[in-house]
Amino acid sequence: MNLINKKNLSILSLILLMVVFWLMVIFKLGVLSATFVPRSGFFPLTFNWWNSTSISKHYFMGIHEIKNIKNNEVYISFSYQVLLLNYFLLSIFNILRSVSFDVSQNFIVYIYVFLFMSIVFYLNKSEIIKIFNKINVFKVFWLFLIVGILVTNALPWVSFLRFNADNIFFITSIIFCIQAFYSNSENSILKDKIYFILGFILGSISIVNIIPWILCYVVSEKKLNLRKKLKINILIVFIYSLITFYLPIIFQKYAGFRSVSSSFLFRSGLDGSSKYLSSSFAPILKPISEQHFGNSIFIFVCIFILNLLNRENRKERYNQLYISLIPFFFTLIIFPQSLIIHMYLYEFLIVIPLIFNLVITILSLDLNLITPKKYIFITLLISFVIMGQLLDISKAFANW
Repeated sequence: MNLINKKNLSILSLILLMVVFWLMVIFKLGVLSATFVPRSGFFPLTFNWWNSTSISKHYFMGIHEIKNIKNNEVYISFSYQVLLLNYFLLSIFNILRSVSFDVSQNFIVYIYVFLFMSIVFYLNKSEIIKIFNKINVFKVFWLFLIVGILVTNALPWVSFLRFNADNIFFITSIIFCIQAFYSNSENSILKDKIYFILGFILGSISIVNIIPWILCYVVSEKKLNLRKKLKINILIVFIYSLITFYLPIIFQKYAGFRSVSSSFLFRSGLDGSSKYLSSSFAPILKPISEQHFGNSIFIFVCIFILNLLNRENRKERYNQLYISLIPFFFTLIIFPQSLIIHMYLYEFLIVIPLIFNLVITILSLDLNLITPKKYIFITLLISFVIMGQLLDISKAFANW
């Protein structure tokens, strides 16, 4: 047992060293300096308001601008769970680092990036351990590059440190990746348990997540029928998400606040305006906001090529990718106007599933079946992905 613990500790230590290396790389490109730049935003404005008055004055509501307080206006698109959890986390950073909410909000991205990395490695722990059962320097180097892919992913750093720290789409996309991973499980009891827990987490974030959660749940079934357990899970999670959704609305009306949250008609584009949205395809063909999924097409090509080299369980990996991308296509259908305006938020629903699937695909490759020529080719493909991400980071923080 001690030997196993020591070995696992050694593996973890090596991975942490790899993480530190890649962090130093992106720190040099401006991420570190951007981390300590104070910025206004939804979280700082909201949490400073909370700290400056009594609960009976704010009822844990959110604001986008200082003038919202004077005008008795609130923004209620975030659930109480999201607001209170972030308030707790940022308050800890404020105490430990002696910084304001304007700065502590920048540390959220570190939590999410390391959470994503931890989940990826936990779900693939058997493949990671195999690398070190019989240490192969070529496989270890691939692990180094995998860590590089996860750490240098430009989207989280740019989106959180330049735009919105109150971004819920990163954590949402991670949860759907986990759901997709367990979609191939033959153990229906385990799958129902995992999906039920994930449904509760998604319902705690936003009721909008529940419909794609249900779609992913149904897609993971072998037959087009609704098992009793599945129906019970869906009913419980849906009722919980309704409570989560209406709770802020109830307190908003009770406190006499006026909501300034965007309506469904505006987010869907059904308000009739053509200022932002010209067609259902516009969000993909020509988003008006800055976006960083340019490497996504190349990543998808890499996934396809790697699956050609490893046909074993290829169908399952494609199925996982399909399921994890359902939330994006659902959003594209239901909220095209919101998506075209805020692509830098919604693109997490594309980028994270692709990176997740790319890592799984790389780890599935058997070096015993790969020639030196193919190994170098695959290594160059992975390196090209990392370089593309580093270029995006350097451009985003060039003047910081």
